[in-house]
Amino acid sequence: MNQLQKALSVIFNTHRLKEKILIVPSFSQGHQITESLVKDGHSYINLRINTLSSLAHEIIALDLVKESITIFPETSILIIIEDLFTEIRGKKDSYFQNLEPREGMVDALAWAIRELRMCGIRSDEITPKHFLNRKKGSEIKELLTKYESLLKYNHYADKPEIMRRAMEKLKTEKTVPDNKLYLFISDTPYTALEKQFIEALPGEKIVLPHDKVKGFSFPQRYLEPTAKVEDSKVTSNIERLSWLFNPEDAPTRFEDSTVQIFHAVGRRNEVREVLRKIVSAGLKSDEVEIIYTSYDDYVSLIYDMARKFDINITVEEGLPITITHPGKAALGFLSWVSSNYESIKLKQLKGVCT
Repeated sequence: MNQLQKALSVIFNTHRLKEKILIVPSFSQGHQITESLVKDGHSYINLRINTLSSLAHEIIALDLVKESITIFPETSILIIIEDLFTEIRGKKDSYFQNLEPREGMVDALAWAIRELRMCGIRSDEITPKHFLNRKKGSEIKELLTKYESLLKYNHYADKPEIMRRAMEKLKTEKTVPDNKLYLFISDTPYTALEKQFIEALPGEKIVLPHDKVKGFSFPQRYLEPTAKVEDSKVTSNIERLSWLFNPEDAPTRFEDSTVQIFHAVGRRNEVREVLRKIVSAGLKSDEVEIIYTSYDDYVSLIYDMARKFDINITVEEGLPITITHPGKAALGFLSWVSSNYESIKLKQLKGVCT
């Protein structure tokens, strides 16, 4: 059992009836944590799983409805940023005039805007002198200004805006009960705005410990664990992975198979060998987690191979529509519509004329 599971099991026993809210990066991760505890024989009651975004939305949900504000999805930000970027680079002597609005460029700008807002920085707080190139700084400021204006004009609220509104409500109205116990994971990075929101939450807060990676200092964006974590006795090779970047101080190697390393020629053979090991070991699907480095490179391969081995899998980010049966049917229909668009259009116009 790792440090996080140990801490949670103690909290569940000492605060059995108190309302507990476990804050996690994603709901799937929260369910994985609680499921692993149950499998190890630790029960819990009166526990809710939340992300910071969902918690902030709960606090101001009625206010958003009253003001007719629509939540702006993260996926829509790319479309808006691309339109605004195209508008800005079209100006004479623009810093970005020689850069095409390609996917990588739009992603980088959207990430920059999101990071600025998640740090609580607004357009009126940016000056071109903060940038190495002042022209670039003035156009980033303009991009952020236009983005803020678009949200305000269309009554949209993105994640930073929802968090900011929730924080203001907590400070002024005190509408959230202070008898709750908030549990935070210490190996999760938090932005400046998220940390301010956490501080504004009423009630008791506990930052849960985690198994630290030896040889690295504690990251600034992480939350320090509430209680000091004492290193437990290492009894297997898998527990020695904490010293992966500090092998000189690692404990003595154990003669067990908790860690196995193999190499394969190409990704397809790599995935095939992983699934072979799962099948040969007789493991159940819900007892295995495959961690990959790239969604685009591995998910389709894992899905295809799993179907050949008759292994049921789920993917946290979801499956691409192009490799699912409904998706292929939908793409086939769209392709047919595209090739017959002119005839469909003409038939519709003819129907209108008659």
